[in-house]
Amino acid sequence: RINELLLVHEINITSPSAEGKAEYSRWVVKAQRSIVAVLEDLSSFRPPLDYLLELLPRLQVRYYSISSSPK
Repeated sequence: RINELLLVHEINITSPSAEGKAEYSRWVVKAQRSIVAVLEDLSSFRPPLDYLLELLPRLQVRYYSISSSPK
């Protein structure tokens, strides 16, 4: 998902070259950076909020609740 974000907004770290792929792997994948961390590192980069919300994982349905415990 971070790759999509960077590609859509033309951040050069996602270049299709071998060098770009290696840089992306080092900077995002190996460092296990989240979308928030990437945005903090690229402080001048301001994608639209609606686009960021689309990148967030969807919440899964819960068929039970902790509050239903008899205690």
